Amino acid sequence: MTTDTNLTRTDLERWILDFADQIIQQHLTLSDLDVLSRQVDDTGLELTK
Repeated sequence: MTTDTNLTRTDLERWILDFADQIIQQHLTLSDLDVLSRQVDDTGLELTK
């Protein structure tokens, strides 16, 4: 049985992988990714450039 911490991490990893799959499947352009990175920055999260 997994603990709540492991379950939460697994859910987060699944979300990240699903998000990456969406980016690949939609063939986002670099400008789309730049806009996306600015939207993430606006939420207060930091992205490495």
